[in-house]
Amino acid sequence: RKQELITGATFFVSMLMIFGLHQFALNRLEKKSQTSWLKKGYTFVSLILYSIVGVIIIPTSIYQLTTHLLYRVNDVTLYDAPATTLSILILTLPLWIFFLVKTTKMKDED
Repeated sequence: RKQELITGATFFVSMLMIFGLHQFALNRLEKKSQTSWLKKGYTFVSLILYSIVGVIIIPTSIYQLTTHLLYRVNDVTLYDAPATTLSILILTLPLWIFFLVKTTKMKDED
């Protein structure tokens, strides 16, 4: 269980760092030149990516969490703790909402 928690936390922190670097790079690029097509493309592709990940990870994390809470086994090596899938869900859901709002605002601006 502790290993799964460490794996989930590591994955969560590393994905936050990658997202931060992407946003930093986009902001720097935006200041140098007009690249609205790149920004729109990045936002739309990110929305699609996080939508697909969300559709896959939400039922997986719900299943693993209910299995973990309701089904107790004597040998804990027989099933996975839900830490990794929950960390992906905790990261993906706010990012999906962020890119959904951003895409909607871009659509309204045009």
